[in-house]
Amino acid sequence: MSHLEIAQQLVTLAGGKVKHRIVEKVGISILYDYHLTAEGTKIIAHFANLRNDDFDQGKMTDFHKLVDFSARITYLSYDKTSAVDLRNKLKALGHLNVYDLNGIAVLVAGCSLECILELVSNRVNRSCRLTSSKTKAAIETLYSKQIDPIWLEQFLALRADFLAQTTHNLESSNLFNLSAKCGYAVISMGMRDWNFLLNARLRDEGLEEELRAVLSEIKQQLKKSPNWMF
Repeated sequence: MSHLEIAQQLVTLAGGKVKHRIVEKVGISILYDYHLTAEGTKIIAHFANLRNDDFDQGKMTDFHKLVDFSARITYLSYDKTSAVDLRNKLKALGHLNVYDLNGIAVLVAGCSLECILELVSNRVNRSCRLTSSKTKAAIETLYSKQIDPIWLEQFLALRADFLAQTTHNLESSNLFNLSAKCGYAVISMGMRDWNFLLNARLRDEGLEEELRAVLSEIKQQLKKSPNWMF
């Protein structure tokens, strides 16, 4: 399965909508609310089935399943590498910050990179895993709905011509892309910090339209949580 197909599945499984490489509605899902939610269980199991992975013969806790899913979002590698092999790789490389996930983890799939940066640029954010430009996952991307489809088609033709004439460098070629290309992130905080972030940002009258829509949807979903108290 291609990275683009995985990206499309992330968006749609999280309740979003994709049409011709443009994300018309960002996918947002509460994966973890101090334990895996029903939606989180469904999404994580879907990608585990792609690689016929039984999560270490049923020995993995909800938290470790969340870590496994979130670590893969960096590369969109949901159809490769077993949970056991990934865990051993993370340990060998010392990439243990993915274990900082805590409290309530939200999947945001298919918003622009600018929107993701706004989401995590705050004093209360505790942990975030997002897709990296230094990966094959960023070669063929989805784009946010702010982009005119005709203009996008012209840009993609220009980018293809540029890449054909340039010495290949994965990171450099991926950075030559629109800031409106879509990213995918798992963001986690405690309920108190989510409440602070949502109320503080949503009061901002100058907030970008895409960011306001994403934060508003997160708030509506969190209000359904048994742990909501604000």
